[in-house]
Amino acid sequence: MSKNILILGASGFIGTSVVQELTGREYTIHCFVRETSDLTYLKRINSKLEYHFGDILNRETLIAPMKKCSIIINCTGLNSFWERKNKRYNDINIQGTGNIMEIALAMKVEKIVHISTVMAYGFPDKMPFNENSEPGPHMSHYAKTKYLGDLYALKLYKEKQLPLVCVYLAAVLGRGDSKDVMKIGMFLSNKVKIMLRSENRFTYVYNKDAAQAIVKAAEKANNIGEKYLIGNQRLTTREYMELIGDLSGIPVPKKTIGKKATMFLAYINSLASKISKKPPLLPVDLMKTQFRGSLLFDASKSEKELGMKYTPIKVALKDEIDFIRENIGK
Repeated sequence: MSKNILILGASGFIGTSVVQELTGREYTIHCFVRETSDLTYLKRINSKLEYHFGDILNRETLIAPMKKCSIIINCTGLNSFWERKNKRYNDINIQGTGNIMEIALAMKVEKIVHISTVMAYGFPDKMPFNENSEPGPHMSHYAKTKYLGDLYALKLYKEKQLPLVCVYLAAVLGRGDSKDVMKIGMFLSNKVKIMLRSENRFTYVYNKDAAQAIVKAAEKANNIGEKYLIGNQRLTTREYMELIGDLSGIPVPKKTIGKKATMFLAYINSLASKISKKPPLLPVDLMKTQFRGSLLFDASKSEKELGMKYTPIKVALKDEIDFIRENIGK
């Protein structure tokens, strides 16, 4: 008999990756999406999904799907470094997360796997950090609000026995990313004319590996209350861009720009965006994150407990480049 599993935020980059990982297993897959969500990619992955339409800010719409499902995977979240109104980060990453966790508790679900970002840890004093590290300073509204949403979920686990498992993803790359948070589409469109001069290193993960880790965390027995840091591929900005250049055949710009000039331009960009209402080329929060320092963590717990074997990031980048080129103009 198949088990009912609910994916919140199923139409997003991580959500569709999780649905793809679950397809073919012994589950009836329920997808919680907004009325305005584009379901094209989901329907291409799996034609037998059950849909529930609602909004995480409307608590009532969460009740019926959670009643039907014993396992919940929460892939919702506002993943961006610029919004017209910063209140959106609070609404989605804090209030929305709180709504989900409270309804899950009331519906007495068997397990809820909450997907977050390694940036929720900020920049801890010691690198590489691990699951038990104390968080450091947060450089963006995204990181700070994800941390606060996680904090509330963990509070419900500790005080009310919410059956919670937390999965923290590195920067995710791969097929299906329509938001271009990682700026690959911009590079392929020849809009990157200058390189940031920074030796800081960041950690990346293939979306297929991320989805596999999430499903493994959902299926693992006796892991309520556990946290898992996911990803182990580390690159500087130049290494990252050079890989994209090699795979795409587009040369990497030779000109570079340092921290002071970049931050000055980022703040000018930000002021212009308030008038134009269009996203800045250099979001202040992204540049603050880029220049704060390396963001490195120890993924050994995911390797030992979830059996993760991470794919070389070159594979993820090629997959994403191919996806972008296949969908240009669509």
